[in-house]
Amino acid sequence: MQRNLNIVPPLQFADDFLAWAVWLYYVEGRTQNEVAKRLGVSRTSIANYLAEARRRGMVSVTVAPDLLSGVERSTRLSRQHDLKEAHIIPAQPGESQEILTRRLGMATAQLLSMRLSDGLTLGVAWGRTVLAVAQALTEQQLPRLNVVQVAGSSVDGTPFSPEYCTALFANRLGARCYNFHAPGIVSSVALCEQLRHEPIVSRQFELIHRCDLLVFGVAAASDTSLYRQTDLLNPELMQPYLDQGAEALVLGRVLDARGREMPGPLTGRQLGLAPAELDVIPQRFLIAGGERKYKAIRAILAGGYATHLITDQQTAQQLEAA
Repeated sequence: MQRNLNIVPPLQFADDFLAWAVWLYYVEGRTQNEVAKRLGVSRTSIANYLAEARRRGMVSVTVAPDLLSGVERSTRLSRQHDLKEAHIIPAQPGESQEILTRRLGMATAQLLSMRLSDGLTLGVAWGRTVLAVAQALTEQQLPRLNVVQVAGSSVDGTPFSPEYCTALFANRLGARCYNFHAPGIVSSVALCEQLRHEPIVSRQFELIHRCDLLVFGVAAASDTSLYRQTDLLNPELMQPYLDQGAEALVLGRVLDARGREMPGPLTGRQLGLAPAELDVIPQRFLIAGGERKYKAIRAILAGGYATHLITDQQTAQQLEAA
Protein backbone atom coordinates (compact mmCIF):
# COMPACT_ATOMS: atom_id res chain seq x y z
CA MET A 1 0.00 0.00 0.00
CA GLN A 2 1.33 3.43 -0.92
CA ARG A 3 2.03 5.91 1.87
CA ASN A 4 3.34 9.44 2.28
CA LEU A 5 6.96 9.12 3.45
CA ASN A 6 6.87 12.63 4.94
CA ILE A 7 4.29 11.58 7.52
CA VAL A 8 5.46 9.47 10.45
CA PRO A 9 3.00 7.72 12.79
CA PRO A 10 3.19 8.31 16.56
CA LEU A 11 5.80 6.19 18.35
CA GLN A 12 3.23 3.87 19.91
CA PHE A 13 2.34 2.57 16.44
CA ALA A 14 5.98 1.68 15.65
CA ASP A 15 5.79 2.95 12.06
CA ASP A 16 2.70 0.78 11.45
CA PHE A 17 0.35 2.86 9.27
CA LEU A 18 -2.21 0.07 9.28
CA ALA A 19 -2.48 0.08 13.09
CA TRP A 20 -2.62 3.88 13.11
CA ALA A 21 -5.47 3.92 10.57
CA VAL A 22 -7.38 1.31 12.60
CA TRP A 23 -6.94 3.35 15.78
CA LEU A 24 -8.09 6.62 14.23
CA TYR A 25 -11.13 5.07 12.55
CA TYR A 26 -12.41 2.58 15.12
CA VAL A 27 -11.23 4.05 18.43
CA GLU A 28 -11.22 7.80 17.84
CA GLY A 29 -14.24 7.61 15.54
CA ARG A 30 -12.74 9.62 12.67
CA THR A 31 -14.30 9.41 9.21
CA GLN A 32 -12.38 7.72 6.39
CA ASN A 33 -11.79 11.14 4.82
CA GLU A 34 -10.36 12.48 8.08
CA VAL A 35 -8.09 9.45 8.48
CA ALA A 36 -6.92 9.81 4.87
CA LYS A 37 -5.93 13.46 5.43
CA ARG A 38 -4.12 12.60 8.67
CA LEU A 39 -2.11 9.83 7.01
CA GLY A 40 -1.59 11.73 3.76
CA VAL A 41 -3.15 9.05 1.56
CA SER A 42 -6.32 8.66 -0.49
CA ARG A 43 -9.68 7.63 0.94
CA THR A 44 -9.47 4.48 -1.21
CA SER A 45 -6.21 3.57 0.53
CA ILE A 46 -7.90 3.91 3.93
CA ALA A 47 -10.73 1.62 2.82
CA ASN A 48 -8.08 -0.91 1.75
CA TYR A 49 -6.24 -0.51 5.08
CA LEU A 50 -9.42 -1.24 7.04
CA ALA A 51 -10.29 -4.25 4.88
CA GLU A 52 -6.76 -5.60 5.37
CA ALA A 53 -7.04 -5.08 9.14
CA ARG A 54 -10.21 -7.19 9.22
CA ARG A 55 -8.51 -9.92 7.18
CA ARG A 56 -5.57 -10.00 9.61
CA GLY A 57 -7.85 -10.18 12.63
CA MET A 58 -6.76 -6.78 13.96
CA VAL A 59 -10.44 -5.79 13.99
CA SER A 60 -13.45 -7.92 14.84
CA VAL A 61 -17.04 -6.76 14.38
CA THR A 62 -19.52 -7.81 17.05
CA VAL A 63 -23.25 -7.28 16.51
CA ALA A 64 -25.12 -6.21 19.64
CA PRO A 65 -27.24 -9.11 20.96
CA ASP A 66 -30.48 -7.08 20.85
CA LEU A 67 -29.92 -6.15 17.20
CA LEU A 68 -28.93 -9.69 16.28
CA SER A 69 -31.97 -11.24 17.95
CA GLY A 70 -34.24 -8.68 16.26
CA VAL A 71 -32.87 -9.47 12.80
CA GLU A 72 -33.11 -13.21 13.45
CA ARG A 73 -36.71 -12.84 14.64
CA SER A 74 -37.62 -10.86 11.51
CA THR A 75 -36.18 -13.63 9.35
CA ARG A 76 -37.98 -16.38 11.25
CA LEU A 77 -41.27 -14.47 11.20
CA SER A 78 -41.00 -13.94 7.44
CA ARG A 79 -40.43 -17.64 6.83
CA GLN A 80 -43.13 -18.74 9.26
CA HIS A 81 -45.84 -16.55 7.71
CA ASP A 82 -44.64 -16.51 4.08
CA LEU A 83 -43.79 -12.80 4.13
CA LYS A 84 -41.33 -11.04 1.87
CA GLU A 85 -40.20 -8.90 4.81
CA ALA A 86 -41.00 -8.41 8.49
CA HIS A 87 -39.90 -5.18 10.16
CA ILE A 88 -39.91 -5.10 13.96
CA ILE A 89 -39.59 -1.88 15.93
CA PRO A 90 -37.97 -2.03 19.39
CA ALA A 91 -40.10 -2.49 22.49
CA GLN A 92 -40.89 0.44 24.77
CA PRO A 93 -42.35 -1.00 28.00
CA GLY A 94 -45.52 0.61 29.25
CA GLU A 95 -46.30 2.66 26.15
CA SER A 96 -49.90 3.31 25.19
CA GLN A 97 -51.52 2.02 22.00
CA GLU A 98 -51.59 5.60 20.73
CA ILE A 99 -47.82 6.02 21.09
CA LEU A 100 -47.16 2.59 19.56
CA THR A 101 -49.36 3.50 16.60
CA ARG A 102 -47.37 6.69 16.11
CA ARG A 103 -44.05 4.81 16.20
CA LEU A 104 -45.32 2.20 13.72
CA GLY A 105 -46.40 5.04 11.45
CA MET A 106 -42.95 6.63 11.60
CA ALA A 107 -41.21 3.33 10.82
CA THR A 108 -43.49 2.66 7.86
CA ALA A 109 -43.10 6.19 6.51
CA GLN A 110 -39.34 5.67 6.50
CA LEU A 111 -39.70 2.38 4.61
CA LEU A 112 -42.02 3.92 2.04
CA SER A 113 -39.68 6.85 1.42
CA MET A 114 -37.13 4.36 0.06
CA ARG A 115 -39.64 2.55 -2.18
CA LEU A 116 -41.97 5.13 -3.68
CA SER A 117 -41.14 6.83 -6.96
CA ASP A 118 -42.83 8.49 -9.91
CA GLY A 119 -44.82 6.13 -12.09
CA LEU A 120 -45.96 3.83 -9.28
CA THR A 121 -49.51 3.46 -7.97
CA LEU A 122 -49.99 3.39 -4.20
CA GLY A 123 -53.19 2.04 -2.66
CA VAL A 124 -54.27 3.51 0.68
CA ALA A 125 -56.75 1.95 3.11
CA TRP A 126 -57.95 3.70 6.26
CA GLY A 127 -57.75 3.67 10.04
CA ARG A 128 -55.71 5.22 12.82
CA THR A 129 -52.48 3.40 11.90
CA VAL A 130 -52.71 4.33 8.22
CA LEU A 131 -53.30 7.93 9.29
CA ALA A 132 -50.17 7.75 11.49
CA VAL A 133 -48.14 6.70 8.44
CA ALA A 134 -49.46 9.62 6.39
CA GLN A 135 -48.72 12.09 9.19
CA ALA A 136 -45.13 10.82 9.49
CA LEU A 137 -44.30 11.07 5.78
CA THR A 138 -41.59 13.50 4.78
CA GLU A 139 -42.87 15.90 2.14
CA GLN A 140 -41.79 14.96 -1.38
CA GLN A 141 -42.65 15.94 -4.93
CA LEU A 142 -43.69 12.86 -6.91
CA PRO A 143 -46.14 14.31 -9.46
CA ARG A 144 -46.40 11.05 -11.43
CA LEU A 145 -47.11 8.88 -8.38
CA ASN A 146 -50.77 7.84 -8.17
CA VAL A 147 -52.35 7.58 -4.70
CA VAL A 148 -55.58 5.60 -4.82
CA GLN A 149 -58.31 5.21 -2.20
CA VAL A 150 -59.15 1.49 -2.08
CA ALA A 151 -62.26 1.58 0.15
CA GLY A 152 -65.49 3.49 -0.32
CA SER A 153 -66.00 6.78 1.50
CA SER A 154 -67.72 7.76 4.73
CA VAL A 155 -69.63 10.91 5.67
CA ASP A 156 -68.72 11.19 9.34
CA GLY A 157 -65.59 13.31 8.95
CA THR A 158 -63.36 11.15 11.15
CA PRO A 159 -59.66 12.03 10.75
CA PHE A 160 -58.82 8.44 9.76
CA SER A 161 -61.55 8.06 7.12
CA PRO A 162 -60.60 6.48 3.76
CA GLU A 163 -60.89 9.74 1.84
CA TYR A 164 -58.88 11.77 4.36
CA CYS A 165 -56.05 9.23 4.66
CA THR A 166 -55.72 9.07 0.87
CA ALA A 167 -55.76 12.84 0.45
CA LEU A 168 -53.12 13.30 3.16
CA PHE A 169 -50.83 10.69 1.57
CA ALA A 170 -51.12 12.45 -1.79
CA ASN A 171 -50.55 15.87 -0.25
CA ARG A 172 -47.40 14.79 1.61
CA LEU A 173 -45.99 13.04 -1.45
CA GLY A 174 -46.89 15.73 -3.97
CA ALA A 175 -48.76 13.03 -5.88
CA ARG A 176 -51.98 12.62 -7.85
CA CYS A 177 -54.96 11.75 -5.64
CA TYR A 178 -57.78 9.44 -6.69
CA ASN A 179 -60.53 9.43 -4.09
CA PHE A 180 -63.34 6.87 -4.21
CA HIS A 181 -66.49 8.88 -4.92
CA ALA A 182 -68.99 6.34 -3.62
CA PRO A 183 -70.08 5.22 -0.14
CA GLY A 184 -68.27 2.37 1.57
CA ILE A 185 -71.53 0.70 2.59
CA VAL A 186 -74.85 0.99 0.78
CA SER A 187 -78.38 0.01 1.74
CA SER A 188 -78.83 -3.06 -0.45
CA VAL A 189 -77.03 -5.67 -2.51
CA ALA A 190 -78.89 -4.53 -5.62
CA LEU A 191 -77.75 -0.93 -5.20
CA CYS A 192 -74.18 -2.06 -4.63
CA GLU A 193 -74.19 -4.03 -7.88
CA GLN A 194 -75.70 -1.10 -9.73
CA LEU A 195 -73.06 1.31 -8.42
CA ARG A 196 -70.21 -1.04 -9.33
CA HIS A 197 -71.26 -0.69 -12.97
CA GLU A 198 -71.28 3.11 -12.89
CA PRO A 199 -68.35 4.44 -14.98
CA ILE A 200 -66.82 6.50 -12.14
CA VAL A 201 -66.86 3.48 -9.80
CA SER A 202 -65.65 0.95 -12.35
CA ARG A 203 -62.74 3.28 -13.23
CA GLN A 204 -61.84 3.45 -9.54
CA PHE A 205 -61.70 -0.34 -9.38
CA GLU A 206 -59.45 -0.36 -12.45
CA LEU A 207 -57.06 1.98 -10.63
CA ILE A 208 -57.21 -0.15 -7.47
CA HIS A 209 -56.35 -3.30 -9.38
CA ARG A 210 -53.32 -1.56 -10.93
CA CYS A 211 -51.77 -0.70 -7.55
CA ASP A 212 -48.12 -1.66 -7.09
CA LEU A 213 -48.21 -1.27 -3.34
CA LEU A 214 -50.89 -1.15 -0.64
CA VAL A 215 -50.71 0.33 2.85
CA PHE A 216 -53.30 -1.05 5.26
CA GLY A 217 -53.98 -1.74 8.91
CA VAL A 218 -56.21 -4.10 10.84
CA ALA A 219 -58.46 -3.73 13.87
CA ALA A 220 -59.74 -6.23 16.37
CA ALA A 221 -63.35 -7.08 15.54
CA SER A 222 -64.21 -6.44 19.19
CA ASP A 223 -62.77 -2.89 19.17
CA THR A 224 -65.97 -0.99 19.99
CA SER A 225 -64.12 2.35 20.04
CA LEU A 226 -63.80 2.04 16.27
CA TYR A 227 -67.56 1.66 15.83
CA ARG A 228 -68.20 4.87 17.73
CA GLN A 229 -65.89 6.89 15.48
CA THR A 230 -66.99 5.88 11.99
CA ASP A 231 -70.27 5.48 10.17
CA LEU A 232 -68.91 2.54 8.18
CA LEU A 233 -69.55 0.20 11.12
CA ASN A 234 -71.78 0.07 14.19
CA PRO A 235 -72.42 -2.35 17.10
CA GLU A 236 -75.71 -3.61 15.65
CA LEU A 237 -74.08 -4.56 12.36
CA MET A 238 -71.11 -6.16 14.09
CA GLN A 239 -72.88 -8.24 16.74
CA PRO A 240 -73.86 -11.14 14.43
CA TYR A 241 -70.22 -11.42 13.34
CA LEU A 242 -68.94 -11.33 16.92
CA ASP A 243 -71.42 -14.04 17.86
CA GLN A 244 -69.78 -16.24 15.21
CA GLY A 245 -66.23 -15.61 16.46
CA ALA A 246 -65.09 -12.67 14.33
CA GLU A 247 -61.46 -11.68 14.95
CA ALA A 248 -60.45 -8.95 12.50
CA LEU A 249 -61.64 -5.95 10.54
CA VAL A 250 -59.71 -5.14 7.39
CA LEU A 251 -60.81 -2.78 4.60
CA GLY A 252 -64.21 -2.72 6.31
CA ARG A 253 -64.56 -6.51 5.94
CA VAL A 254 -64.90 -9.00 8.80
CA LEU A 255 -62.57 -12.01 9.09
CA ASP A 256 -62.58 -15.12 11.24
CA ALA A 257 -59.50 -16.51 13.00
CA ARG A 258 -58.38 -18.29 9.82
CA GLY A 259 -58.54 -15.12 7.75
CA ARG A 260 -61.73 -15.99 5.89
CA GLU A 261 -64.23 -13.23 5.12
CA MET A 262 -67.39 -13.91 7.11
CA PRO A 263 -70.92 -13.73 5.69
CA GLY A 264 -73.34 -11.48 7.52
CA PRO A 265 -75.40 -8.28 7.37
CA LEU A 266 -72.74 -6.46 5.32
CA THR A 267 -72.30 -9.12 2.67
CA GLY A 268 -72.74 -7.74 -0.84
CA ARG A 269 -73.27 -4.17 0.40
CA GLN A 270 -69.68 -2.92 0.54
CA LEU A 271 -67.83 -0.99 -2.15
CA GLY A 272 -64.07 -1.25 -2.25
CA LEU A 273 -61.19 -3.68 -2.41
CA ALA A 274 -62.13 -7.05 -0.90
CA PRO A 275 -59.66 -9.35 0.92
CA ALA A 276 -60.02 -11.94 -1.85
CA GLU A 277 -58.72 -9.37 -4.36
CA LEU A 278 -55.63 -8.38 -2.40
CA ASP A 279 -53.29 -10.72 -4.24
CA VAL A 280 -53.57 -8.57 -7.39
CA ILE A 281 -51.34 -6.04 -5.58
CA PRO A 282 -47.70 -7.21 -5.49
CA GLN A 283 -46.62 -5.46 -2.28
CA ARG A 284 -49.06 -5.29 0.63
CA PHE A 285 -47.79 -3.57 3.78
CA LEU A 286 -49.67 -4.48 6.96
CA ILE A 287 -48.92 -2.03 9.77
CA ALA A 288 -50.21 -3.20 13.14
CA GLY A 289 -49.07 -3.95 16.66
CA GLY A 290 -50.10 -4.15 20.28
CA GLU A 291 -51.72 -6.75 22.51
CA ARG A 292 -55.30 -5.97 21.52
CA LYS A 293 -54.51 -6.45 17.81
CA TYR A 294 -52.56 -9.69 18.11
CA LYS A 295 -55.41 -12.03 17.11
CA ALA A 296 -56.44 -9.73 14.27
CA ILE A 297 -52.89 -9.65 12.89
CA ARG A 298 -52.71 -13.43 13.15
CA ALA A 299 -55.93 -13.69 11.11
CA ILE A 300 -54.49 -11.46 8.37
CA LEU A 301 -51.34 -13.58 8.20
CA ALA A 302 -53.38 -16.79 8.18
CA GLY A 303 -55.28 -15.48 5.16
CA GLY A 304 -52.06 -14.62 3.33
CA TYR A 305 -53.17 -11.03 2.77
CA ALA A 306 -49.88 -9.30 3.65
CA THR A 307 -46.50 -9.51 1.95
CA HIS A 308 -44.79 -7.13 4.40
CA LEU A 309 -45.40 -6.70 8.13
CA ILE A 310 -44.42 -3.77 10.31
CA THR A 311 -45.04 -4.53 13.98
CA ASP A 312 -43.54 -4.23 17.46
CA GLN A 313 -41.23 -6.60 19.30
CA GLN A 314 -43.79 -7.96 21.76
CA THR A 315 -46.34 -8.73 19.03
CA ALA A 316 -43.61 -10.33 16.92
CA GLN A 317 -42.71 -12.63 19.81
CA GLN A 318 -46.36 -13.68 20.16
CA LEU A 319 -46.70 -14.32 16.42
CA GLU A 320 -43.52 -16.36 16.38
CA ALA A 321 -44.78 -18.51 19.25
CA ALA A 322 -48.19 -19.08 17.63
